[in-house]
Amino acid sequence: MEIGIGFGPSDKFDHIKSNAHWTRVHLDTSFRPDIDDIKICSDHVQDCLNHPTTGLLARRQYITKKPYNYPEYALRNKMIINNNKKITSLQNYFKDLVKVLYPKTNHIRQYIIDNDRVVLDYVAPIKKYTSADKLKIFLKRFF
Repeated sequence: MEIGIGFGPSDKFDHIKSNAHWTRVHLDTSFRPDIDDIKICSDHVQDCLNHPTTGLLARRQYITKKPYNYPEYALRNKMIINNNKKITSLQNYFKDLVKVLYPKTNHIRQYIIDNDRVVLDYVAPIKKYTSADKLKIFLKRFF
């Protein structure tokens, strides 16, 4: 049994999920991003820096998996947020960190996350790898 008052057992990655969810909320709106929106997005990227795989799983599940309600505003808001110097430097540092941490397995990790082979909240049934999947994983290394 879980108690929602702040004591008792809770999920270890609640803050990562929450930051990813609120990043999605602030992107998918007709309002232009302000300082608070940029702070929440930088918190999400910081979560990705601290827990790379979990951050990418949260990004996939909460931000990029479902289509946006306002795609033209989401694209505009992404461009505005990505032009911020703090966000740009954090994202570049994250890309470099992933290259250092996972030099040989980065393409496989990205394939697994993008195709929902691993899910953040629950244990998913095992999906068999077809020869086409294996070929895609192999070719991701080169492209």
